[in-house]
Amino acid sequence: MALDFAVGSRCADCVPCAGGDEGEPASGRGLENELNTGCCVSARPRGTQRCWTEVPLMPDTRLSDYLQFWGKAEPKGTAVLWHPAALHMCDVAAVAEVMSDIYLPTKMFSPDLKSVVVFLAAMHDIGKLSRSFQAVEPKHWPAILGAFVAPPRDDHHTRLGYRLIWRDRRVNPVLFGPGGVFEHWPRTASIPLIDAAIGHHGAPVDNRGDLSAPSKAVVCDTCVAAIRAFITHLTEILRPARLVKPPTGAEAKIMSWHVAGLITLADWIGSSREWFPYQAPDAMPLSEYWLLARQRARVAVQKAGIIPAKAAPRTSITGLFPKISDPTAVQRWADTVELPSGPFIAFIEDMTGSGKSEAGVTLAHRMMAASRAQGIYFALPTMATANAMYQRFGEGGAYRRLFAEGADPSLVLTHGKRDQHEGFRASILRTDSDTADREGRRDRASAPEWVADSKRTAFFADVGVGSIDQALMAALPTQFAPMRMLGLSRRILTVDEAHAYDSFTGTELDALLQFQASLGGSTIVLSATLPLHIRQRLADAFRKGLSLPSAPLSKAGYPLTTLVSAERAVEEAPNRTPRELDAMQARSVTVERVVGRAHAFREITEAANRGAAVAWVRNTVDDAVEAAELLRQAGYDPILFHSRFTVGDRQEIEERVLATFGPDGRGRAGQIVVATQVIEQSLDIDFDLIVSDLAPIDALIQRAGRLWRHRRDGRPVDRARFLVLSPDPMDNPPEDWIASFLPGTAGVYRDPAVLWRSARCLLNGGDLNTPEGVRCLVAEVYAEDALVPDAMKLSSEEARSEADGDSNAASYISLDPTLGYRMGDGHWVSDEVISTRMIRRPQAPIRIAWIDDRGALRPWNDSPRGPRMSWALSEVTVPADRIRDLVSEPEDAVADARKRMAKFDRAIPIVALRGNTATLRRIGRKSVQFFYHKTKMGLRLRVID
Repeated sequence: MALDFAVGSRCADCVPCAGGDEGEPASGRGLENELNTGCCVSARPRGTQRCWTEVPLMPDTRLSDYLQFWGKAEPKGTAVLWHPAALHMCDVAAVAEVMSDIYLPTKMFSPDLKSVVVFLAAMHDIGKLSRSFQAVEPKHWPAILGAFVAPPRDDHHTRLGYRLIWRDRRVNPVLFGPGGVFEHWPRTASIPLIDAAIGHHGAPVDNRGDLSAPSKAVVCDTCVAAIRAFITHLTEILRPARLVKPPTGAEAKIMSWHVAGLITLADWIGSSREWFPYQAPDAMPLSEYWLLARQRARVAVQKAGIIPAKAAPRTSITGLFPKISDPTAVQRWADTVELPSGPFIAFIEDMTGSGKSEAGVTLAHRMMAASRAQGIYFALPTMATANAMYQRFGEGGAYRRLFAEGADPSLVLTHGKRDQHEGFRASILRTDSDTADREGRRDRASAPEWVADSKRTAFFADVGVGSIDQALMAALPTQFAPMRMLGLSRRILTVDEAHAYDSFTGTELDALLQFQASLGGSTIVLSATLPLHIRQRLADAFRKGLSLPSAPLSKAGYPLTTLVSAERAVEEAPNRTPRELDAMQARSVTVERVVGRAHAFREITEAANRGAAVAWVRNTVDDAVEAAELLRQAGYDPILFHSRFTVGDRQEIEERVLATFGPDGRGRAGQIVVATQVIEQSLDIDFDLIVSDLAPIDALIQRAGRLWRHRRDGRPVDRARFLVLSPDPMDNPPEDWIASFLPGTAGVYRDPAVLWRSARCLLNGGDLNTPEGVRCLVAEVYAEDALVPDAMKLSSEEARSEADGDSNAASYISLDPTLGYRMGDGHWVSDEVISTRMIRRPQAPIRIAWIDDRGALRPWNDSPRGPRMSWALSEVTVPADRIRDLVSEPEDAVADARKRMAKFDRAIPIVALRGNTATLRRIGRKSVQFFYHKTKMGLRLRVID
């Protein structure tokens, strides 16, 4: 019998491991908790040398035996019904090899270390070479295991692989013993990387509970012999480097996020039967198949669309944006500033309409042209703002100017409702699209089907545009978070409207920035009204990701640019040109107080009668609906724009608003829009007069930024006026100062002192002087020692405590890159479950339908893409407690409609309207009456007896 070096027996100086041989108890403490006690696997107990003892191992088996274990199986569509696990692992390793040169940063991963990562990818499914996994498909039971006998149920194959590598003394010598790939690795370095490879199913392997070696009933001696032979043969074929100086434990923990993302992505691509057809186990030896797998991998990665398009050579901002003939101050800064050598976070602060987005893209392109980034991801606060940015990038193929002539870059939209965006769906190229089809899309957005298919793979598009929520999930314990982060870290993360996030989302953004820096990525932050303390917090989070202390920021100029890196922190107030100053003078805004609804109505109608384009911005949907109805009763036909329309109707309204009030708007004279906060961020629209409910100063400045935004000749009003519906900002306001005047506003904005200071600063000034006045207003309202009236102190303190609690809650669920890819103390959940916003009143979708003359149920919105899309476009979100235990009626018609829906969709309540109303009962609760109108109201609910 052959002898080999094994681990498990110990000399007198060793401390026993937590569990090894069959039947030996396991403590369940997890490997990392044993680092200072010593263990059988690659441990160096304090004060001792590694001790190996010779233990007889299983005899070698024929190298082909491991090919009898199936890894992938499908009953239909192929002559070969299953694919050997060993060959599938080679498929994934071949994909990982191709992608390692693209996605693993060279400063962190040397060629030798990359070879180890490829080897780990080739072992990711090692737990499938077990009796328990093979029993999942008894008809494919390996002949070498003898007659089929159902083994005891055991762990998922990923956790089983974890236990085999770390606890089974029959297996781990091949990896950790003399000549093994990890012979010279300290366990602090090998644990994070091996665990990252094994935990490739969306979450780390759960290393809590029983971690003893698998029993022979689950992993028999024949299985072990096959595993050992496979690893031995794999080592000979792949020739991974034996690193004498492996990474440190801290370095390996950061690397583990890259490795987890890379191998997960490789597994997704390597599992495609289109690109890796099933192979009979006796077709060829492993060495020959590896060569075939490498050929297939190169084709697969190309067709998947994850090879970055080549960036265009560096050019000026006018080269990227031909319509810009006279760059603004921040645009010139982005075009010329000296960039640091490593990752950085840049802040660009200027008023709305100043071209911050173009400045951010210019800065990002300079990184791309220098091969320091592979693309851009634009993160925006809402789906509506993401849609608008996607439209801006896609029009005329504008995003293509970032890339080399002849390149075919991808542009992908990613948010929760993107499948209902017709422009995005039309942009998707099937993997079998021919050259003519691709050439025909040069003047618009396009994206390969594989990249565009999932919100997770969207981060591998050359240009991604989406909600901030999709990016935040990379820093939260969501399934496949490392895959999101892998793509994001190789792109310039651009956070727009950074002032718009509350303490909960802001804290999650801190975690995201720490990850981005840790993994070598850079970030650009855009804002018109970013308080100093928030800028400092975001810069600190990024520096923390670089393992560096805070770099104090202090400047308060406007516009302001800030560049923070490991090397330095530089704040600069770029000088405006005389032409810029003249243009801004033309946008000087007169601020006046509106004392009540009647006063607001009079100002709006008088301006509209003169041909002015007017916006009335309310803080709640109910107030917006009420205001629109008031105008209709007086004979006007306002556009109502809020969040409580069906997806399809809201898209139509958004398109109408942009078409009417955008840069090339037509028919705007005398038009009135009544909207909620959906209008204040990132939409490039322009009004002659705006009336707004009182809101925090940063929101008011954003709304005022939609005044006289575009150059227009012959406006029907003589100056830009911003009217604020607000109570008198008196010196000693009562406790109910805002609640008695605007009760809905008091429910939306929790701190009355912020509203009082906002009103006091803005209204007492008389004019909103841009740009110099903006910074002073924001600083005064949000200063640490800002004035709080006596009557508001309790409410203000409660609001601050609530915000602190929200921040702590977000911090608790956020991941820490320095801990590595591991389960930790919590649970990794679906990205459909995790929270990226603090929602005090949970929301839930319903679907609006109408009943035709035959009594059949039809979705409210119709789509040429069929019933499923029609129902999706007919969704609207409402407070979950209002529809709990709702009974959808008529029950027979609803049941019939649900038969043709996907399983997940059947649980969504359906509200079937007769005319514009429906009354549905709730089990054990009061009934709910629903009212819906496509343009005049949206959805309203009323609880009735």
